Amino acid sequence: PTKHTSIIKVEKKKKKTGKNKAQGNMQRRSHLNRLTEEQLQRQLDWCIEQLEQGMMSHKATSKQKEEASRALKTLRSSKAPLVKKRQVMRAMAGDYRKKMEEEKSKQLKLIQNGAATQKSVFHRRAGVKATTSESDTNSNNDLTAAPEKNFVFTPSKEEFFFNFL
Repeated sequence: PTKHTSIIKVEKKKKKTGKNKAQGNMQRRSHLNRLTEEQLQRQLDWCIEQLEQGMMSHKATSKQKEEASRALKTLRSSKAPLVKKRQVMRAMAGDYRKKMEEEKSKQLKLIQNGAATQKSVFHRRAGVKATTSESDTNSNNDLTAAPEKNFVFTPSKEEFFFNFL
């Protein structure tokens, strides 16, 4: 344990932490790159959707439809550079980022208003009681007899699972 060996150990520790910092920075950069790629894809999808809606409207002239189809071709192209795509999006949709935010806020307001005004409605399902009188049994049989005649259960060979997104 001389001074020289302890200095070497400290230097080795510094080197390790430097590697960890560089690795952390790389992870952050890759995460940011993924976020920007996702954002770009959302912007592209939004602009493509707007152009398609514009082409489907009856108000669009043949010249506008032709311009929109060229823009769609550019936006969907995997070979077109990012700068060109952004230029086309700006030319066709104007300030598309602002418009996307406005549309998002409108949809959020509609959802909130719809949830506030909508009331839950519960429907009670008819069931067979365990202990019933004969008159109740006859009325239940009348209700349940018709669906049983038409319904044929065929078991599926596929396994059941929930497909949540």
